[in-house]
Amino acid sequence: MIGSRTGFENGQGAPLLGEVLCQPKAMCGWDRAAAKCRCTIDDPKHHLYDACHEKNEENEDAICSWSVKELDCPAKGCPALQIALDDYAPDDAPDHHRPPADEFSHPDIKKDWDVPLDAAALKLSGKQCNYTDVPPRCAP
Repeated sequence: MIGSRTGFENGQGAPLLGEVLCQPKAMCGWDRAAAKCRCTIDDPKHHLYDACHEKNEENEDAICSWSVKELDCPAKGCPALQIALDDYAPDDAPDHHRPPADEFSHPDIKKDWDVPLDAAALKLSGKQCNYTDVPPRCAP
C-alpha cells in the first residue's frame, strides 16, 4: 500500500483522476492548470450561478470541490483481494435445502415450542430471573 499512497492525488492517472470525478458535469469542470474542480457556469443570469460560485473555507467552489475530496481509492483503483476456489460447484441436491417453513400452530412444530414454564429454585434461577408465581398457560 505504501507504493500507492501518491495515487490519491487528483492530478495523477490517465485520464486525470480529478477530471473523471469532477461533477456534476452540468455545472463543474476540471481546471488542468489549477488541478481543481471548478464551476463552469459563466452566465450570472443562470439560476444556479450563485450556488455554483459559492465558496468554501478554502476559497474553492463549494459544490464542485466536494467531488474530488477525500478519495477512497488511488487513481489506479482500489487494492483488493480475490479468492477463487478450484472446481467449486454449489451443492444443489434436493435433500440439502432448508425445510419448508410452517406455522407455529402446526402440530409437528407446536410440540417443540409449546412447553410449560416450570418454576426453578432461587439458587438456580438467580434473584433477577426468579418467578414466585408461574403464569398460567396461554389458551390456544
